[in-house]
Amino acid sequence: MTSRTRYGVGLAVGMFLAFGAAAAKETVQTTDGREIVLHADGTYEIVEESQQADEGSGDGYRRVSLTDLKLDSKRMGGERVEVTASIQSIAGMVTLTDPEQPFDMNPVMADAERLPRNDRAQILERCSASGCRVTLQGEVKHFGFGEYGLELHRIVRD
Repeated sequence: MTSRTRYGVGLAVGMFLAFGAAAAKETVQTTDGREIVLHADGTYEIVEESQQADEGSGDGYRRVSLTDLKLDSKRMGGERVEVTASIQSIAGMVTLTDPEQPFDMNPVMADAERLPRNDRAQILERCSASGCRVTLQGEVKHFGFGEYGLELHRIVRD
């Protein structure tokens, strides 16, 4: 092998390694459900919910934001969705609010009857007064009197 060929091979391998390392990234999920992309150069970026939308968890639930659920619930009737929200149970009434807004005055009503017993217990024990951030799966349903809400199927992450 000539020195020119060795130089070319070395340059190609070096470029491959450099570009491969620069392109390397890892996606991680925080305990509160947010996704963060970690880049090989030590930087990171937080993935917005709108970028995660429509990906869902791969089991028939479409990922939507709580805002989209609030605005489009009538159109989404019958759809299976996954949403991150602050869940709260007061006097048997379960509501979903925006975890980024401390005083969200536009809650989404939720029906927790289909949740597994341990999930319902978790809501009662941990989320009664102040609420807690969770990712939920459920079906958008008409609750009567023009009100749409989410029939909860399971808590995916808390």
